[in-house]
Amino acid sequence: QEAIEGIAQYLTEIVHGMDVTDAEVFISRIDNVITYDIETESAGLVIGRHGRVLNGLQVLAQNHMHQLAHSKFFVKVDCEKYRERRKSTVEKLAERTAENVVETGRKVSLNPMPAHERKQIHRYLNQFIGVQTHSEGKEPHRYLVVEPLDDEE
Repeated sequence: QEAIEGIAQYLTEIVHGMDVTDAEVFISRIDNVITYDIETESAGLVIGRHGRVLNGLQVLAQNHMHQLAHSKFFVKVDCEKYRERRKSTVEKLAERTAENVVETGRKVSLNPMPAHERKQIHRYLNQFIGVQTHSEGKEPHRYLVVEPLDDEE
């Protein structure tokens, strides 16, 4: 519990260091997943372009959690329900891309994205008939390719 609260304080200090002084961090826990929800009027600064700042905060919080607690906690950092909205956006992108690939018969390479979003698309399109996915490139420029399913498969 001390480690969980310590991460909330750590996130508060980082966000305040970004000149976001009205930020409050709320903690929720389901099993071994600890969610830190940052509420502020300056959500755009905390989220960053395409969630990059939020992703960075999550990496810092996860690393700090490993230092403070030796148990296996997974840290999730969110701000103003950005993660839910982004998940919906990513799934819509996946669906439009798969439909385009099936319609044209040509592969499509998506823009580079974080690993968790690539995994989300892999899982989402796994149920989509007629396409297959794989990732290419090296971090942080790794991207997803959606292509027609080979006839033999």
